[in-house]
Amino acid sequence: MKKLALILTLISPLALISQIVLKENLSPKESIFWDFNKSQLQAIGSYYTDAIETTKEKHGKWLYYDRFGVLEEERNYYKDMLHGKVVMYYPNKKLKQEGYFVLGRQDSVYREWNENGKLALQGSYKMNEPSGKWTYFYLDGREKSIEEIKGGENKIVAFWLPDSLHSQTIIDGTGADQLLGNGDMLYLPGGAPKPVRIQNSFLSTDEVENICMHIANQQGYTTPYMLPTAIDKSAGLYGGGS
Repeated sequence: MKKLALILTLISPLALISQIVLKENLSPKESIFWDFNKSQLQAIGSYYTDAIETTKEKHGKWLYYDRFGVLEEERNYYKDMLHGKVVMYYPNKKLKQEGYFVLGRQDSVYREWNENGKLALQGSYKMNEPSGKWTYFYLDGREKSIEEIKGGENKIVAFWLPDSLHSQTIIDGTGADQLLGNGDMLYLPGGAPKPVRIQNSFLSTDEVENICMHIANQQGYTTPYMLPTAIDKSAGLYGGGS
């Protein structure tokens, strides 16, 4: 068993090295269009080719455009599988998302930005599974929360309120081992030397979904229901009559 593990350890890096996009395997660039007249470019890139044939498997870098001709996405492929960097853009040409793939599975750093250019979130994937520390940000770029993902379990370790002091609610600080959960937390006001323990209202995801379903299932009015008003509209805009 140890020998098998050693062999697999040695093979894995070699397998990744062999998945390199070589120039000789790239066909001449081909274009895909939005319209029949081929006046609106939708995508452009190469397909996999070898000494035998040219396939229809996307290979290397492909660029994707919207109907107005604005670049909206860059993808890298290896025989039709996402492999390497993938980037998405907003219509204003600022970064929207950035991720990395290994033979169709997301791996390594992942980032998202707001349309104003400020970072929205940053985390990482490990062979298609979210892993490690994920940080979320407010629209102004300040940290909102930090989440730890380990062994398939998610844990919020820090949270900041969107106030002027950027007050922090701490879940993994000193004393966190005494917390009861379900809204029990440590809160660190701006400028305070140590956090205080508070009990906040807690609604589980199931409870929120049940409330939303209850509202959605309410029977609506078959005809418009006009709210009563004390204003005599027949008197005209300023009360002087029609």
